[in-house]
Amino acid sequence: YQIVHGHRRYRAHKLNQAANIEAVVTDKQGAVSQLVDNLQREDLTTAELVGGIAGLLGDGMRQTQIAEQLGKSKAWVSKHAALTELANVAPELQELLDSERVRDASTLYEALQCYKQDADAVRAFLATTGDRQIVQADIEGLR
Repeated sequence: YQIVHGHRRYRAHKLNQAANIEAVVTDKQGAVSQLVDNLQREDLTTAELVGGIAGLLGDGMRQTQIAEQLGKSKAWVSKHAALTELANVAPELQELLDSERVRDASTLYEALQCYKQDADAVRAFLATTGDRQIVQADIEGLR
């Protein structure tokens, strides 16, 4: 079993050495529920959001279903879903995602669009940035 909600409650029960914990067992909808809960309560990184959406897509959900379940727009989901291909299409941009040098999915999505048009120009741009954060204005300049 996987704890979807109630991690704090679980840890509190363990600290108190409780013999029983009240729980509800559900189907795969837990993944959606967990992502919704995390979106509302925590500052998820773009990489975590992309990973969560990739998992839902891997479970067979369509982008429109994910958008409805998360209470987000289809465009928001589409941008995050497009970033699941970074490792295969644009490893340099995957590194930006992994290192959190780009914290905004829209900025990274725009960088991916630039990469698809002219990968060499994006590589040259990245070579000049060092380890600093990449922001939307940088990508607008690159365009």
